[in-house]
Amino acid sequence: MTAPLVHKSIKQSDADLAKEAATFLASKPECQVLAELFEKLRGLKLGWWTPSMLRRATPAKDRMEALKQRPDIRQRITIEITNLRPNTARNKEPAKQAELIDDAIANGDWDDDRFEEAFGIDETVIYGDAAKLWSLFMSMMPFEDDKPGHRAIVRAFIESCLNDGRVNPTTNKPFKPFLTALDVLESIDGVNWHTKLDPKLLIDLDRAAYEQERKTPTQPFTARQRMGIVTLEVIEKSFPPDMLVQVLKTGAKNLGLSVEPKAAADPLDSLAINSPKAETSGDANARPTERPAAADDGPNSPNGRDADATGADIEVVGEDELEPMPAPASAEGSNPNILKGLEKEVEAESRMIEELTSFGLKFPDRKRLDIRILYRMKKILVDGVWPPNDDSELRLALFFILKGFDPKLSPDVEKQDVALLKSAVIIELGKHPKTMPAVAKLGMKATPPPIPKASSAK
Repeated sequence: MTAPLVHKSIKQSDADLAKEAATFLASKPECQVLAELFEKLRGLKLGWWTPSMLRRATPAKDRMEALKQRPDIRQRITIEITNLRPNTARNKEPAKQAELIDDAIANGDWDDDRFEEAFGIDETVIYGDAAKLWSLFMSMMPFEDDKPGHRAIVRAFIESCLNDGRVNPTTNKPFKPFLTALDVLESIDGVNWHTKLDPKLLIDLDRAAYEQERKTPTQPFTARQRMGIVTLEVIEKSFPPDMLVQVLKTGAKNLGLSVEPKAAADPLDSLAINSPKAETSGDANARPTERPAAADDGPNSPNGRDADATGADIEVVGEDELEPMPAPASAEGSNPNILKGLEKEVEAESRMIEELTSFGLKFPDRKRLDIRILYRMKKILVDGVWPPNDDSELRLALFFILKGFDPKLSPDVEKQDVALLKSAVIIELGKHPKTMPAVAKLGMKATPPPIPKASSAK
């Protein structure tokens, strides 16, 4: 992705700075694509892409600092929100302008909507961190929620990437588009293609291909010709957003934006927290120990086992079987299988605490952080995977991630809606370099199977 504009000299007039910025945008089609996307998002007034969320993710201080080279833009924004006189507004440093803006909103003079409207989309992609906003979009966009507005967003981005009409102002030659028809069609799963498209269109495609082969046998029937029949409008109507994620990722890659690879399997996933099957050893209280996976094990296999998001063989324990983590038993008179399982859980807990603290989290009070909560926190921060929404312990995991970064966080935050807690976590993770990879992946994957629960000895 192109770096933000750095002016040759900030001592130029406002008009010359504006002209240089316009030239920069005209010569950067990747910035134009993102500007069109962000403009679309702003116009749709979506519940998951709100001015309040964007202000928290990219606060006034960051925005005004990004506009440090443009005193005229900072002056305009400061006047719009604070009503300061022109010279007073212009002569203040970016940090002070941001402080005044925040004060005006905190005191109720204006709201977050007015704040967001004060910043132009073009100015954001020219001077700001457009790649960060892209990552935020991919994390927040509910691809699984098949609403017309969501389909329109996906179509708009694909259409913008397909646009081959952008012309380089220097050479007067067209820019290469960021997606071709072949890219689009290749990125749609073949099974979805044949099951979601109207069968009549599939027949039309076959007939068109046969007709061309009969007339010109040496010429291939290209993806561009196919999209003459299966148009972008048809694709929008036929495929829900989650079936077009790969198209967006292909476009993002061609734009120079980050596309994170799938996280590798983590050895922690196969520890005792997965509640493996047991050797009973004739003792009703014996803790389960691992058994080798059968060749025919699968999601519907009779032995009741499944696979987690990393492919590890696990047993999914029902919510009705879930009990608090047992206290370590004394060595005298205890079954050795129970002690061995508890030792593994303690070891796993220590390793997860160590891994989570490496991201900057603090755990002053660990009384409520049993291994199941830590496991969910690890899934979010390390693997970039959301646990299922119906998981009763997800709320605690989200809350303790936020509290880990801000120990003074109010306990009332724990009572918030899970969707709001997710948004808050995304925004918080975006502030820390070590957690940015998780931000890029969260929201892009299908919901994983239920996370394994720890079971106590009975």
